[in-house]
Amino acid sequence: MSVKIIIQRKFKKTPVPENFQVINKLRKGAIHQEGYVTGETLVDFENNFVVVLSTWASFTAWKRWSGCPERAELENELTPHLKKPLKIKQYITAADYRKEVLKG
Repeated sequence: MSVKIIIQRKFKKTPVPENFQVINKLRKGAIHQEGYVTGETLVDFENNFVVVLSTWASFTAWKRWSGCPERAELENELTPHLKKPLKIKQYITAADYRKEVLKG
């Protein structure tokens, strides 16, 4: 069962190249994690939002990376530039939900 992770960052000002360097370091770190499948970064330039969409093979794989000290250190570099705290949402497909949770 794969999981989709949506990470939303609302920046105080228009994100600058240094912000994207940190986001790219986060992605490079994720790519080397067992269970990482794919990801992309989207920018809502009118509202200073950066959204990262990633797919992981399992919640376990995502949780392992989300709790990694390397990841926390990089997130801490971005925190002073954010208008709001980072938001992370975790999803599975409805088919997997029915199969895994509803058992039907």
